[in-house]
Amino acid sequence: MATINRAASEEWFHRIKSATRDLVRLCGGVVRAGEITNTSKSEVSRWQSANDTDIIPISAVLALQAECGVPMITTVMADLEGRRLSDPESEGIAASTSCFRTHHAEFLRA
Repeated sequence: MATINRAASEEWFHRIKSATRDLVRLCGGVVRAGEITNTSKSEVSRWQSANDTDIIPISAVLALQAECGVPMITTVMADLEGRRLSDPESEGIAASTSCFRTHHAEFLRA
């Protein structure tokens, strides 16, 4: 089993907690987040408190991110793994722009 150094473990913990606080705030606070995730406001408070070891469950992450439309925690999780998220809509725009440029270049060559 791989071991995680303490600094990395603490960084992970605090970044997830911080993203959880931001996500709960975006969704309207602990009461509203509790309604969305079908949990108590006390539990939501524990998820966002740096003094509590409870971490937000993935089902709650997905529900809250769907509610506000911002992948707050997913972005942090990807970053912690050395990855980044991309926006499918902007990728579509970039792809169509690239496709247009390709066709234009082919037309000019012809």
